[in-house]
Amino acid sequence: MIQWGLTTPSGSVGAAVFEIPRDAGLTILAEHWFDEMIGDGFYEPRNSTLYMFSDQMDGIHRAVLPNFEAAPTIPSDLLPGELHYDPSTGEGVACGNHTGVAIRGAPFAMRNFVDGNVSPLERLSLSWGCDWDQASRKVYSTIPNLGLLDKIDYDTGKVEKRWFIGPGMRSVAYDRARRRVYFTDFLRGDVVAFDEASERIVARWFVGRFSRWVRLTRDGSALLATGNLGIVRIPLDSPGGAPGTAGGPPVS
Repeated sequence: MIQWGLTTPSGSVGAAVFEIPRDAGLTILAEHWFDEMIGDGFYEPRNSTLYMFSDQMDGIHRAVLPNFEAAPTIPSDLLPGELHYDPSTGEGVACGNHTGVAIRGAPFAMRNFVDGNVSPLERLSLSWGCDWDQASRKVYSTIPNLGLLDKIDYDTGKVEKRWFIGPGMRSVAYDRARRRVYFTDFLRGDVVAFDEASERIVARWFVGRFSRWVRLTRDGSALLATGNLGIVRIPLDSPGGAPGTAGGPPVS
C-alpha cells in the first residue's frame, strides 16, 4: 500500500510503502520510506520489481523485492489517475495526464494509445479513470473535461467508439458479464452505470461527495466505491430491482 504526502524520516515530504497482510487484520508489517512523492504503482513478479509513479511527473521509481533495492529511475511524465495491472499476464493500463497507456512490466514498456495521428480533440483530452476487458482487448476511459467515455482498442490504440456521459466522471470499472461500465461522478458523489448494449445510463447510486474509486468485487456480485461517506458496497442484480433505483434495495 502506497501513501504519499508524508513527512519522511529525513524530514522531506515524500511517501511510504506499507506491507500489510491480505488475510488478517489491518496491521503494518513493514515500512519503506521514499523521499520522492510516489502516488501509484504496480508489482511485476517476473522481475520482482515494484514500479512507482512519481506524483511530480519526474519518473518511475523502481524497487526490487523483497529487500526494496533501488533500481535506476525510468524517465516518464505519466501521472496515473487510475492504474490496473494483471501480474498473471504482465499487462496493464493506466490513464491520467494521458488518455490511456498500455503497460508491460517485464521488460518494462509503455505505449500511449493516441500515438500517431492525434486529433485536436485528443490533444484536449485527459483522463482520471480507465479500465479494460482483457478478453476483448478493449479499454474504457473517461474524459472528464469533455464529458466523454472512450472505447479504445488495447493493441492498436484506436478510439473505436465515443459516448457523451457528462463532465466530471472519474474512476472506471468494467463489468464484462453485464456489459456495463461503472464510473464515479466525482463532484456529485454518484456511481453511474452505463449499459454498453443500449448505450444509455441505467442506474445511479449516491456514495458521498468526491467519489474517487469504484471496483467490482472479486465475485462480481457488488461494487465497492469510496467517497466522503467512507467505503460503500453496492449489491448488483438484487431481487426487487436494481439497487439505488425504484424498487431496489438501498446501498450499504
